[in-house]
Amino acid sequence: MTKTEYERLRKQIQEHYETDLAALDRVYGLCGGEANVPYGAVTKAVRDAIYKQDGPFTTRSIESEIVKAHPELEAESCRTSITNVLMRLADSGDVQCTKRGVGRSPSVYAPAVATNVR
Repeated sequence: MTKTEYERLRKQIQEHYETDLAALDRVYGLCGGEANVPYGAVTKAVRDAIYKQDGPFTTRSIESEIVKAHPELEAESCRTSITNVLMRLADSGDVQCTKRGVGRSPSVYAPAVATNVR
């Protein structure tokens, strides 16, 4: 076996290993277990989802975007977590709360005009 063959096989095995681990974490998370999700992953997913929004958004619209783009975070990104991230982003000025939710009416957010959320 040459060094080139070794490196190619090593890379191939590493890619399969990472794919299998991601799939296992996804299945475990969907079954109600806590997947091995890095710290800050939900915040990053919320920021990514905000970046994809056209105009005002709610916690539900962010949640549906996260489920589509990051299925491995579905168990981790409950609405409470998303709402907490949005409130922190509003406090820091990265997003604006344009309508405060009351009762069953959701809060509506919009990206801050002069700030890039990413």
